[in-house]
Amino acid sequence: MRLLYVQQHFATGRGEAGVRGYNLVRTLVARGHDVTVVSGHNWRDRSTAAGKGRLVDETETEGFRIVRIGVPYSNHMSFPARVGSFLSWALLASWVVLRRPADLVFASSTPLTVSIPALAARFLRGLPYAFEVRDLWPDLAVEMGVVRNGLLRWFLYRWERIAYRRASWLVALAPGIADGIVAKAGIPRERVAMIPNGCDTVGILPLPGRPRRHLGVPDDAFVLGFTGTHGPANGLPAVLDAAAELKRRGRTGILLVLVGDGRDKAALVERARREGLDNVRFLGLFGKDRYAEVLAEFDVGMQILKNVPGFRWGTSPNKFFDYLAAGRPVLVNYPGWMASIVEEGGCGVAVPPDDPAAFADAVERLAAGRDRLPAMGAAARRVAEERFAQVRILSDLAEFLERGMAARVRPPGKRP
Repeated sequence: MRLLYVQQHFATGRGEAGVRGYNLVRTLVARGHDVTVVSGHNWRDRSTAAGKGRLVDETETEGFRIVRIGVPYSNHMSFPARVGSFLSWALLASWVVLRRPADLVFASSTPLTVSIPALAARFLRGLPYAFEVRDLWPDLAVEMGVVRNGLLRWFLYRWERIAYRRASWLVALAPGIADGIVAKAGIPRERVAMIPNGCDTVGILPLPGRPRRHLGVPDDAFVLGFTGTHGPANGLPAVLDAAAELKRRGRTGILLVLVGDGRDKAALVERARREGLDNVRFLGLFGKDRYAEVLAEFDVGMQILKNVPGFRWGTSPNKFFDYLAAGRPVLVNYPGWMASIVEEGGCGVAVPPDDPAAFADAVERLAAGRDRLPAMGAAARRVAEERFAQVRILSDLAEFLERGMAARVRPPGKRP
């Protein structure tokens, strides 16, 4: 099968970005498929920039081709600038997709604009496409107040429905996403596979976390760590709220460490300075080659998101699965799918959103019960291996695509 894998934020593991797409492509190549990746610049992976002075650059690595489109993007951009980046990249990606030989286009969102090259291939070349939905958009943008205009909301929901209905197959990364696709598009459930992000149980192993060589904090400190983007969706003010509550209670020896970068980081750093939150530490990006070692230095991983209902059953965060693979207990600050996993698996705790006192209470209980953390960490690793091993999950995804192509199920011809 000749497959065009279309993902604007494709990453190869030389930064801090998630590498589900990269590992899926390697899985497909190992199964004998001919794969070309159409990607953009991932601001969290230094390997994804196009060649200097080139708008479109092509390289080959590990048995597949990467066509990189040099449209800049960063989480630090304003909303209009990000929209401009998404649209510019999608139009150039469509030009690439329409010129490349292929049997199938696999488009992985977000953003929703990733569907433009797939729809172009469908309408102009008659190619089937699979659409992977990592977040329900525009739902989350509407819930977060990013998209307020009624006409724009109508247009985006209409566009989303067309993208789902014209897809031959859809891949949802969370239960709420799968349910949302079926409900919104009115398509048969069998066209949608729920295949979540997985745990890299090979590349991320439980390691000794002492001495702490990366975090720069005392070995005897109790550390709760967060890794990833510091943006509006991540809700990191909740961590500072909990830190302020712990400080008010006079708790010492507990540190909340935020690792990563993003649009909100400067404001978070300034707030911590202004309020004298010396129990919060900020660190920059670490490459994947040191990532497992960094996770090992956490006593507990923090899965934090803004209190938005759509996040509860409709997200599949990479960091959460990385914590499990590393054998770290997890604190989740919102109800839903992630909370149910840690509670059922005995590998963490869940606290209600927007409740600094409850957050601080949970931190204090975890710190007081350090002797129980090894058992919780072992349970986390067990959940990673038994339920979310990435090798098995990506094999399931590859088989889903292969079965679909063998059956050649095409989207309905009627208008959505």
